[in-house]
Amino acid sequence: MVHPIEASEPGKPAGFHPAFEVEDIDAAFERLRELGIEITSSGERHDGQRFLFINDPDGNRIELTTQSGLKPHNRVCDEWGYTREQA
Repeated sequence: MVHPIEASEPGKPAGFHPAFEVEDIDAAFERLRELGIEITSSGERHDGQRFLFINDPDGNRIELTTQSGLKPHNRVCDEWGYTREQA
């Protein structure tokens, strides 16, 4: 997957990062720690999808993630991929 990132302000450059779905994120956490690779951030989304970020040797941000939609939620996604709480 490629996750495009909207610019924080008009006129500022937008970005993107690759994201790779893994079967066992706990095993991925452990293996990265064994290899001495720093996990720059991690968490869980509203739908139960867990994720972590690392940087490659050139400083590019890479995401590892579980499947999405692992638990019920009331968010909806529009045709552009933006999500919001359903009214």
